[in-house]
Amino acid sequence: MAFKDTLAEVVNAAKAIITDDGFVNERLAEGSEPNAIEILKEDHRRVEALFKEILSEKSNSLMQQRSKIAAVLAELTLHAKVEETLLYPAVYKKTSSDTKPRLEVLEAFEEHGSMKELIKKLKKLTGRDESRKAKVKVLSEITEHHVKEEESTFFPDAQKLLGEEKLREIGRAILKLKSRSIRSAAGKRTRKTGAKKATAKSRMHR
Repeated sequence: MAFKDTLAEVVNAAKAIITDDGFVNERLAEGSEPNAIEILKEDHRRVEALFKEILSEKSNSLMQQRSKIAAVLAELTLHAKVEETLLYPAVYKKTSSDTKPRLEVLEAFEEHGSMKELIKKLKKLTGRDESRKAKVKVLSEITEHHVKEEESTFFPDAQKLLGEEKLREIGRAILKLKSRSIRSAAGKRTRKTGAKKATAKSRMHR
């Protein structure tokens, strides 16, 4: 892939993440306190919309396709991070062995593991790899199943176990973790882009 295409892909992916940063800042500026489940459900809707765009029959250029895939992978990675760091451990502590909520937490971790493996494979693909869309399709199906399980069973059980006050506390922590992660990712992309520009400029003057 040409340098300018790679650069555009990185910039577009960063823009998708920065949009989330705007969402986080807007929430904090309003002083509203969405609970963890509300925030995670909004994540689900954004991921569903991205998958729908990627898998639609519309013909997109390779650069556009890769940009949208990068965006959905970034969304899923951050979403999994906040769930595994904040919500899942909180629910786990409230459960006992061999109970339905404990099994739900363990299953959720396992499903995340499957998703992460596919995310790794997609990130390693280069050029016009014909398996790209197939891998995205499988990832979307795993994600769809995971979302249905969470929203129909796990989230209601988490609500009962943790209560509204605790969920709002976790919601605040999720927004802070998202904001830190997004700023860190944006910083890395900026440094990477700068390094690529410097390298390209150096080559031009040889």
